Amino acid sequence: MRQEHTRLRDGDGAAQPSGGVRVRGNDPSGRAAADIISVFEGGRAHAAGKLSDAGLLDIERTAIPGPGSCAGMYTANTMASAIEALGLSLPGSSAQEAVGEDKRSDCRRAGEAVVRLVREA
Repeated sequence: MRQEHTRLRDGDGAAQPSGGVRVRGNDPSGRAAADIISVFEGGRAHAAGKLSDAGLLDIERTAIPGPGSCAGMYTANTMASAIEALGLSLPGSSAQEAVGEDKRSDCRRAGEAVVRLVREA
């Protein structure tokens, strides 16, 4: 197995890039970054009657502004890390944001690694 930590089976190469983590949003006041923890805290405040329905909705809409997994080590990130540790994705694949040049580069490197593996098989 090569440094790329991809796999080759029955003449077919495969490298699974992670989908990436989502970029943090901003809280409705614009004063701070917001993420999944902000949503959890907003949910608790809402349940305690300290935050209105509209306030919670604002947090939900701004804390999760786009594609990708949440920043916590929950199912998606745990699986991405495990896939990387098992050698089914390239080193560092689970660490990039879902949108941006780092993720495009990761996907490009994964494709190049598969082509190399198939050629060497």
